[in-house]
Amino acid sequence: MRGRRGARGAAFSLFAFQDILTTTIGVVLLILLVLALNISFTTITDVVSKSQDQHPLSAMDEDQLARQIELKSRILGSIDSSNSVKEELAQLDKETRQFLDELESLLEATQLDAQQAAQQASQAMSELESLDAQLAAKWDELAQLADAAKLEAAESEEMEELKRLRGEQGRLEAELNGALANNSLVYIKQQGGKKKPLLVEITRDTILVHSKGISEGMPMIELSHVDIDERCESAVELIRQLCADEKSYPLLVVSPEGGEPVDTGYQECPLAFSSPGSKLEILLRKQGFNIGVYPIEAGIHTADKPLLPEGVAP
Repeated sequence: MRGRRGARGAAFSLFAFQDILTTTIGVVLLILLVLALNISFTTITDVVSKSQDQHPLSAMDEDQLARQIELKSRILGSIDSSNSVKEELAQLDKETRQFLDELESLLEATQLDAQQAAQQASQAMSELESLDAQLAAKWDELAQLADAAKLEAAESEEMEELKRLRGEQGRLEAELNGALANNSLVYIKQQGGKKKPLLVEITRDTILVHSKGISEGMPMIELSHVDIDERCESAVELIRQLCADEKSYPLLVVSPEGGEPVDTGYQECPLAFSSPGSKLEILLRKQGFNIGVYPIEAGIHTADKPLLPEGVAP
């Protein structure tokens, strides 16, 4: 912007100078021409006057005098025209000077605006440098926070892994201690074609009686109870009805979480529990069932005969 204004101001100054110089030269030449014409006209007038005084005018002299008078009139007209042009040139010179004054004022104002713009630009640059410094400090702070967050995340992952391992340990201990006794499976052994194999699945929320792959076309019975005592009593009643008076011995085992029902080969054996003393075991004992404890350790569920504690007859 400043360069353009400077170039424009320089162009204006050069144009004005050339215009003034040309006008001045024209005025000088016009004045010289007028002076020369005046001198010539005066000389001619003097010569004519002297000739008239010395010699009487002839017809030819009269014609020549008339032409000279006409020439004088033309010269006077030219002088008037030159005076008019001179006045116009003076007015033009005045206007030119006014224009130059205005142009000079404009240039001064432009320089002042340029100085103010430079000051504003300098101030903006200082503010930008300050903002850059603040931004760099924020980036450093963010990097420190990111490092701290990574450290905290690593510690958090270690804590989560530790919690998971502890939870897994607790779950395994609960399984080994029979804490899942209320999530049980009951198999009813088929006795000489009189009974069909059924699966009674006792969970924390429901009791399901279904085939579960033991045989096809078996009905499914779902008993939903909120109260654990009612759930156990319903299971006892269901088992009692299935066994009837023949007292065939179903096998009660614990199903690992997410696993399949335990395969014991459907051998006849007493009712077995993963943990003694559960509510269901007590109720079944009252119904006259022979109760035994069936361990839930790896590798024993696929045996041809279930492993029972010493003294418990199959």
